[in-house]
Amino acid sequence: MKTRKIILTGILMSIVFQSIANEPDSANATAADSVRPFQVTFITPFGTNGYLSTTSVNNISLNIIAGYNGGLQGIEVGGVANVLQHDMEGIQCAGFANLVAGNMQGIQTAGFANLVGGSSDGFMVSGFTNHAAKGGQLVQIAGFSNQAMGTFTGAQVAGFGNLVTDSAEGVQVAGFANFAGAGSDVTQVAGFMNSARGSVTGGQAAGFLNQAYDIDGIQASGFLNIARNVHGVQIGFINVADSFSAGVPIGFLSLVKNGHRQLLLQANELQWGEVQLHTGVAKLYNVFAASLKPMGDQPGWAFGYGLGTTLLNRDVSDIRMEAVVYHINEGEFWTSALNNLVRITARYEFHPKGNGFGISAGPSLNFHTSSKSDFYGDPFHSKTPPYSILSDEGLALTRNFWVGGQLGVTF
Repeated sequence: MKTRKIILTGILMSIVFQSIANEPDSANATAADSVRPFQVTFITPFGTNGYLSTTSVNNISLNIIAGYNGGLQGIEVGGVANVLQHDMEGIQCAGFANLVAGNMQGIQTAGFANLVGGSSDGFMVSGFTNHAAKGGQLVQIAGFSNQAMGTFTGAQVAGFGNLVTDSAEGVQVAGFANFAGAGSDVTQVAGFMNSARGSVTGGQAAGFLNQAYDIDGIQASGFLNIARNVHGVQIGFINVADSFSAGVPIGFLSLVKNGHRQLLLQANELQWGEVQLHTGVAKLYNVFAASLKPMGDQPGWAFGYGLGTTLLNRDVSDIRMEAVVYHINEGEFWTSALNNLVRITARYEFHPKGNGFGISAGPSLNFHTSSKSDFYGDPFHSKTPPYSILSDEGLALTRNFWVGGQLGVTF
């Protein structure tokens, strides 16, 4: 009963306000000449502007439930929704949503959504989503998503995702994903992925994936980074790029189209044959290695991974250094115990034709550690070290150090 009385009272008040406001000389008012200092609406058309609400521009607008007005030059507050047929300049606050068919300049706050059909300039804050149909210069903050369907300058912060369909300049921060269109120059941070069809200045940081046309800064992800040209650093499990104008990729696997790729076949003092694949850039590249010792008292095989760098790069010669960690399977197909070799190598490469085929040679430092035991549980006397400069045989580990060398060819 109380609710019904309140609604009836509101309707009666609206009829009274409407009868006062709608005098004969205002019957032909238009949006251009009907700027009104104040209006109150229960729900359109039950308000002081009555059926002329869509042709009225208000300075102060109060919509108890929802109002549909022509425009705003001031402040508008709505219990549920504020709807404008034309432009908004000022501040809009709604319990549920603000909808502006024209342009927006100012501040919008809503419990659920802010929607603008024209260009936007200012702040949009909502509990769920903000939508700017023609982009603009904006700060958008939403519990779920922000969309700017045009050129965008400013910042987007959302619990789930941000979208700019055209060029973007500024910052995007999202719990899940950010997307920016062609020609963008943005910094992106997301829990899962970032995608920019333009350049990124500053960086991209994501839990899984980053993709950009060009990067000037840092591209860091938990798994994959993709870019055309990089001027900076890529940090991820896998890094993919066309070229690096400056900087290095840091990851387990770095694939650079115009970077450093090399196949190395070599032999060393261990009487093992070895193949290595190098990929990345000359300043820092990944080393994937596999070795085989088919004969002897303890035949076996090994695989290794490491990093390398180019210390000197000349037309027909290079000096490179690599550090590789190998797991050695000795006397059996698979050795489950610790049986590792750390090899630090310095190599001189000579390329008779300036690139491609080359001859490689150089010394190495070798550190071997094993926890492998023999049949009786005593420390395993590995056949891997050819000799020892320093050795340590304990109850659980045996350690050996020696200086070696290798000779090989590169392709």
